[in-house]
Amino acid sequence: LELYFGPRRDLTPAPSTTVSGEAFATVARYDAAGAAGDGVINLDGPPVDHLAFSKRWLEQNGISAGDSILINVRGDSMRPSLYDGDLVMIDRRKTQIRSGQIYVFREADALRIKRLEVIPDAAIILRSDNPEHPPEHRTGEAMNAVSQNIVGQVVWSGHKWG
Repeated sequence: LELYFGPRRDLTPAPSTTVSGEAFATVARYDAAGAAGDGVINLDGPPVDHLAFSKRWLEQNGISAGDSILINVRGDSMRPSLYDGDLVMIDRRKTQIRSGQIYVFREADALRIKRLEVIPDAAIILRSDNPEHPPEHRTGEAMNAVSQNIVGQVVWSGHKWG
C-alpha cells in the first residue's frame, strides 16, 4: 500500500534524458494534423519523432509528457492563436471541456482544433479565432459526439518564423 500527497504523477512514463544535468522528458510527435478549418487526419500510426521538454517546466505546467502528443495545425481558422504549420501539444488527460479553451477532437474521420464553448444542456459552440470563420453550433446528438470524442486540450504551441 502506498500513500502519496503531492502533485499528480505522470501515469504514463515518457522516455527521458539528461542534458547538462537537467532532466528532459520526450513527447511523441505524430505525422498528423488537426484542422483549424476543415477536418484532416490520422493518429493511428507510430510517432515519427520526439521532442524533449524540461521535466521541471512540464511539472510546473501540470503536463505529463507520457500523456501528451504533438501534432501540426492545418488551416487558418484559429489564427492569430494558431497558424497553419504550428506544432501543438495536446494533453490527452484533459478531455473535460472547459469553456473558452482550445481542444482537439475527432469529427467523422478528421481531427479538428477549435475553441469550445459549452452552453449547459443546450449546445457546444465551436469557435474559430479568425473572424472570417463563423462559429458552428452542435446540439443534441451532435453535441454528444463532440464531447465524447475529445482527444485532449491544447496546452502548448510552437510557431515557426519565416
